[in-house]
Amino acid sequence: MQGIAFTRNLVSMLPAWVGKLLLFEIENPDDPEAGFLKDANYVDGFTFISYGNNTDVRSIIQYLCMRVANAVAIMSPLRHFKFGNKFIENVRSNIFGRTNYFYTFIDNNTYDKSPAASIQVAYMMASNIGKLLEYERMTIEIARGPESLNSRNNNNIITSQLTNAIING
Repeated sequence: MQGIAFTRNLVSMLPAWVGKLLLFEIENPDDPEAGFLKDANYVDGFTFISYGNNTDVRSIIQYLCMRVANAVAIMSPLRHFKFGNKFIENVRSNIFGRTNYFYTFIDNNTYDKSPAASIQVAYMMASNIGKLLEYERMTIEIARGPESLNSRNNNNIITSQLTNAIING
């Protein structure tokens, strides 16, 4: 269950961090030197260990994307665990079955929907976010583009399925 919860947390956090990156880096027309979001002020003693001891948004996102592979690897033994057990079969279906969809966005209104397993969606989200991080600085055009839209709009179903796997397993 640890791998399921870990993956669920990552796919829930990543779109929020991408949103933060966009707001942090997109140029604010009222203040061209700054984005719409300012640096956070953390309380003394706040630890960044959960973010790989990274403090900047891009590095945190990159670290979390790399952790997706670790989380999925933790779930891998479930493929061969307790065959015939109805609860574990349900968990397996939610995680490894093609019961999910990955939405590939062209723009806000145009997308393609492909069947995918939850673990595939997690990998594809991380991959799209990796492509997004290749841009030197975020712009409105990038925020409206496929990498950004794919990164921010594929977590709802997978989060629900991973929650069901935890509750029903």
